[in-house]
Amino acid sequence: MFGRRLRQEKYINPLTDFGFKRLFGTEPNKALLIDFLNVILPAHHTISDLSYSHFDKWLFLLRHLPDLDDPPKGLQEETFRQLFEVAELANFSPEEEDAYENSLKYYRDLKNVVDTSREEGREEGREEGLEEGREQGREEERLRNLQKQRSLLLRQLTKKLGDLPDALTSRVNQLTPLSLDSLAEALFELTTVEDLKDWFNQG
Repeated sequence: MFGRRLRQEKYINPLTDFGFKRLFGTEPNKALLIDFLNVILPAHHTISDLSYSHFDKWLFLLRHLPDLDDPPKGLQEETFRQLFEVAELANFSPEEEDAYENSLKYYRDLKNVVDTSREEGREEGREEGLEEGREQGREEERLRNLQKQRSLLLRQLTKKLGDLPDALTSRVNQLTPLSLDSLAEALFELTTVEDLKDWFNQG
């Protein structure tokens, strides 16, 4: 099964432990490592003729090497020709195939764990956001209902006692739900604005 699957991919995956060591960790491939390091080191450490497009080529290879069937036309430099030769799976011995398969399996398992963790983190964030949204919605609904109660009681007070001073209107608009219930019960006993002031002073 492994041999069949390996033949579907022409080049090694450089993000696996085995793949990275095969490309950069042997004496014959020292030039590959030097070229790669010159590309990723800060500008004051790199060679003077390094170009940004060369950097792009390395990034492209690290990301897409296992998906390629043949070297693209833009990657014909000697360094990349050497890399494609070293990375070609058809050049592997049976022992190297086994080592690569194990390294590839470990890389994929690790990548799946990381991807799953990220997705779970995003899902948890979405759930927390939904719960916060629901809680905020409940709070807004509670405040709307409270304001409706206050408005209704103010209309009843105005109807019974006449226009209320702004100070009393403001105090009614600050009442808690429990105090609103108490004032609604006392409404039948109030006959003047002074009675309402007395009710507040008693509270």
